[in-house]
Amino acid sequence: MAYNSDSNAALKQDSSDSAEIMQIAKQLHPISDLNEINLRSLCKSASVMHLQRNDQLKLDTVFRGLVYVVEGSVTLYNGKNEISTINAGSKESNQPLTIDQGPNQVIRTRAFAKLIRFGREQMEILLKEQEKAATRVIERQVSEADNIIFDDILRDMQANAVSLSSFKETAQKIMMAVKTKAMDIPDLANIIQSDPGLTAHVILAASRADGANADPVQTIRGAITRLGVDATVKMAISLPIKNALQSKNPVIADHLKKYSRRVMLTAGITQVLAYKVSYLKPDMALLAGVTSDLGELLVIGYADKHPEHFTSAKQLNETVENLREIVGSWLLGTWGFSPEFVETTDTARNWYRNQTGDIEYSDLVTAALLIIQSEFPDHDSSSIPSAANLLISRRLQQVGIDLNSPKEILQSASQRLSNLQGLLLAS
Repeated sequence: MAYNSDSNAALKQDSSDSAEIMQIAKQLHPISDLNEINLRSLCKSASVMHLQRNDQLKLDTVFRGLVYVVEGSVTLYNGKNEISTINAGSKESNQPLTIDQGPNQVIRTRAFAKLIRFGREQMEILLKEQEKAATRVIERQVSEADNIIFDDILRDMQANAVSLSSFKETAQKIMMAVKTKAMDIPDLANIIQSDPGLTAHVILAASRADGANADPVQTIRGAITRLGVDATVKMAISLPIKNALQSKNPVIADHLKKYSRRVMLTAGITQVLAYKVSYLKPDMALLAGVTSDLGELLVIGYADKHPEHFTSAKQLNETVENLREIVGSWLLGTWGFSPEFVETTDTARNWYRNQTGDIEYSDLVTAALLIIQSEFPDHDSSSIPSAANLLISRRLQQVGIDLNSPKEILQSASQRLSNLQGLLLAS
């Protein structure tokens, strides 16, 4: 279909265009300044234009939008004089088309061109809101212990020396499994995902396996596939032994036990809830659940280096509450995890957030945490509210997830996941 000066409306994108537009947009200025969530929102309203030989681009299209050349080329004329040609793939094509609002300005194609148009006003609104969010100030009353733990984490993060605590039992499970049968990817993934610290290190290693330009890994099975089963088995045996946390402080040991149980329940429930949302992937949801509270695991590990500051559960809980989201999202961002996981870590415990739009992985993790607190109350987690009057409860009802019926959700989840049945029985 050709577009001339009289009929220059853009084609609305179809489902086959969406992924391509998203990938292209990450290379364009100033659109690439948007975070993943805002970029996705902008791309949903983008339109694709196909121009054929000697077609003329309507100038209003350029003035009111951000238009980029992604295939072919276009030429800018001032009257009959050629001013410049923009070829797809050139440095200039990563910038939006710009022209003066003079009466003689014209953009034409010599052969063909494919262009993408984004809403200029929407882009400006999204960028402005993003800049506001980036300057958000978090005010917390912190203790001496909080400062000690944070300074230790900061020092090791800057030195790229952070390691997450793990469970020696994980290595033992792997060794036993290897002795009895040949390990395959599903079996190996099931063991690894029961150890959040090991999971994070495996994802990190897989994301870096193909160099700096490798795409972030989004599932545990994907990480094993990229690393290979043999390499992953070696890692899954050595790291838990090296990073095993066996605290002599009963407060820390008890907190670690509660953390491990809660994370496994969170991951299992989150994975099951994802089956209710057609566009979310259950394996990604599981990983979101496993990694959502990695900041807490980080704090526990560093607290064990200063056990004298944590003689009561209250002291450790307060430090975890103050630092969990901050150091967790920082760690995942630094380690190159996908934006979905960083966002989940940062927002899943923001119970009162006023969010609209599609259900995301962070919403499912929030739901799982609310269900767990409802059915297995942890009196040390007094900051977790009832789901009854939260906005997220109403949003989730729209996709068939009723947080007012947590027992039914748990029953459904346990029927789908055998490892969750064991956790529920232990509870």
